[in-house]
Amino acid sequence: MTPSHRLGAAVVALLVFSAGVAHISQFHNSVEGYVFSVKGESDVMDMMRRDLPGIVDEKGAAFVVNVVDSLIKKKMITIDDCHLLLHLVGHKAYQEHGSDFESMLGVNKKRICLNAFVHGIEAEIASKGDKAEIWRFCAFTENEHIQNGPCYHGVGHSIFERTKDIHGSLTYCDSLTGGPEQDLSNCYRGVFSELGAQVDGYDTNTGLSIQPLDLVSQGFYVDKPYAYCSRLSARYQDSCYSQLSKLLFSSDNPLGSVQKCNVASTEHARSECVSTVTGMSVRILLDSGGAEEAANFLNSIGVRSQKNALLGVQDGYMSHCDTKEDLFSWRSFCTLLTNVDTRQQCGVLSPCSGIH
Repeated sequence: MTPSHRLGAAVVALLVFSAGVAHISQFHNSVEGYVFSVKGESDVMDMMRRDLPGIVDEKGAAFVVNVVDSLIKKKMITIDDCHLLLHLVGHKAYQEHGSDFESMLGVNKKRICLNAFVHGIEAEIASKGDKAEIWRFCAFTENEHIQNGPCYHGVGHSIFERTKDIHGSLTYCDSLTGGPEQDLSNCYRGVFSELGAQVDGYDTNTGLSIQPLDLVSQGFYVDKPYAYCSRLSARYQDSCYSQLSKLLFSSDNPLGSVQKCNVASTEHARSECVSTVTGMSVRILLDSGGAEEAANFLNSIGVRSQKNALLGVQDGYMSHCDTKEDLFSWRSFCTLLTNVDTRQQCGVLSPCSGIH
């Protein structure tokens, strides 16, 4: 091949490559384009984790919300994936809009995985150390009826993530007394949720594996989490039991995870465990199945545990309310329960009121 031919071939190759890059960029210029570009990937969530920092910087938090919404509707990611991604988007929304809470909430107009989004905002505010701003944002969410539960869950996550100090983090939660939210339990839950993830080697910001945190020096042993809970002041114990129950959960064996709750030393701790682990199990079932699968799971749990398990089912169901358009009817689920008392209790509950 002559030099001129080689040059011509190189130019052609460059044009083809440039066209490919332009094609990919065109995909990423729209929500539909990005979703199409990841459709053939074997692990969409892995790609989202990789792409998210660049996309959110270039396109903004609202663009990512719309991408996540589309991926869920196409069943390309799960609700738990949505929770992780919207937590990160919440951080970015505060960076973009600061104290303009109205505009910040406008980033997530569809209100998908809203609690996760709000928790991310709380965590970002807490990372700045501005307690007055934490109070202002809490007051705003309460006035707008945005949160499902008390404020400060994201604050608890953020404080423990930064300090790795159990007692110090709980003390910080207590220092929020005097603000618009008097129930500090969600801050405590945030602390123990982050603690449980870190000792289990899970990064709550990325969903990736990390070096498990060793807290033996603080009296916490990962193989005996409830022993630590039982030594805490009474106001912390419910949050500790419920969040550290996640250490017993295995997606490969949800029913076995519920049975592991029997290791709890008190009936109260066991009840919190059953509720939490059942909720995690049902979220997975709701991503893959419907009313019958969820009811069969609950029916397989011993009658003695079904009352608390049902509360976990309700929690798992509510996590899908604003996101899954094909969510099964709660009433149809209740009719499939075999125990009369559990069925009656189910009928009294009304998650997603006004939706189903």
